[in-house]
Amino acid sequence: MTLTIQSCATFPKSSLSQRLLTQNDLTRINGQYKVRAEKDSLLDNTYIDYHSAFEKFYRGKGRGSKDTMKIDNLDNYSFELKLVENQKVEITYLKDKISFRKFTLEYQLKNDGFIYLKNKNFKVSGIPYLFGGIDIRKLRLTTFDNYLIIEEVYHSSGAALLIFGDSKTWNYTHKYERNE
Repeated sequence: MTLTIQSCATFPKSSLSQRLLTQNDLTRINGQYKVRAEKDSLLDNTYIDYHSAFEKFYRGKGRGSKDTMKIDNLDNYSFELKLVENQKVEITYLKDKISFRKFTLEYQLKNDGFIYLKNKNFKVSGIPYLFGGIDIRKLRLTTFDNYLIIEEVYHSSGAALLIFGDSKTWNYTHKYERNE
């Protein structure tokens, strides 16, 4: 008998023709970027504000939880990524080039040339598949020309008394222009 376990939230093979990141050129990702995504793989521009960089790096405390930041107009905002020692990335949110929030996440450079962020990507609510569910959200980063590319996969599923309810998996690719 063979048991095979596969993650519900996996990244598709990248269709990007970017130059892959290596240990020698990781600092290419350092920089300041516009907070508004330039291109979204699934949604039209009317929903692009929902997929701003503010929504990418912060992970709420549970299903439907959001950060308490109130953003008035995304045009004045940007974010900065800076790789620091011990496989950590420092993310700074800026308004009119002045820092108003800073935090650090762990990352891992994988063989596919992407930086994978460790941002509390697994959330449980209730007792999974008995009376509850799971949410999985993963992010990976790379660069292409003058852009930061963020690929995101999100999976949400749940059940009541082992009767499976709704289960969804979304994949997004977002492109953020470098400011400088």
